[in-house]
Amino acid sequence: MLFGTISMYAISALKKDTVGIDTLGYKRVYESASQYSWGDFNYVYFEPGYILLMKIFSQIGLSFQLFSAIIYAFIYLSFYQFVKRYSKDVTLSLLIYICYIFFVFNISGIRNAISIAICLYSFRLLEKSGVKSFIGFTLVVLIAYFFHNSAIIFFLVYYIMKAKITPFAALGYIGGSLGLVIFRNYIYSFINTFIHGMGQPGEISIGGNIILLIGILIFSLISLYFINKTQVKNSKRLNYTQIGSNSTSPFDISMGCLKLLYVAIVVLLMTGQDDLSRSAMYLQVFIIILLPNILQLFEIKSRILLKGLLVSFLIIFFYVTVLSVRQYDIVPYYFIWQ
Repeated sequence: MLFGTISMYAISALKKDTVGIDTLGYKRVYESASQYSWGDFNYVYFEPGYILLMKIFSQIGLSFQLFSAIIYAFIYLSFYQFVKRYSKDVTLSLLIYICYIFFVFNISGIRNAISIAICLYSFRLLEKSGVKSFIGFTLVVLIAYFFHNSAIIFFLVYYIMKAKITPFAALGYIGGSLGLVIFRNYIYSFINTFIHGMGQPGEISIGGNIILLIGILIFSLISLYFINKTQVKNSKRLNYTQIGSNSTSPFDISMGCLKLLYVAIVVLLMTGQDDLSRSAMYLQVFIIILLPNILQLFEIKSRILLKGLLVSFLIIFFYVTVLSVRQYDIVPYYFIWQ
């Protein structure tokens, strides 16, 4: 786990500025940051938190390369601590993080990556209940918002993780989700009356990403159902009304992450994968905990078989969706000295 995280950090921090579709743009903006006064935050469309960070580091004379190295150190430290705390199979979590969109996106989408990293630190505040926990969670997410406004969706995580699961509540979630997707054009129009420039949702496209997430959702639901059924036979029936409250057991964390994945799919369908769909990444990231923790609940033989299939799929998925199509221009990859 540590070696893998350090390797990701080295690849991200030592990349040439031609690697990553947005890297050159970030570099140009950073190198011009020192030319503007401390009170000028309007010379670029970036969020104020990131602009302030650029101003501080550019004023003390750090190059963009060193600035990026510091940023990526924070991003991967957050990832490492999050996985070590919640995953029951850190190696598999690492592989999912690399082979799915997260690692590739970090190389290019720096602001979004910082914001997600900050939000991951807020997650541990959910382990406790009370006003202090809520205030702390809110403050951390607000900080993330000042680095990328898509972090606003993470406020939902507090409610989703704390909410108890009951049959009535489940029907409400499903009905509400269908309503959001069906009436999404009206919802966008309503929001546009208060927030100008929101635009309209993109066309709904049931592409490979959504199909994969739906597949993970179905697999997780079926797995948890049969695991619970087995535990019922062993007189260990799970109390679903308590799932997602304050427990940190593999099953309860898995159920919480499952709810977050469901909401991520709804967000993607509602937005039609437009610019707002980037918010779904804050919820999608929990699959790095969900899948390893669910596999951990299986018997050893089944776990080994499922893990082998998943690892094979992830490697093929990474090649097909990233390497072969040069997603986000991360290939061909060059180090800074090349």
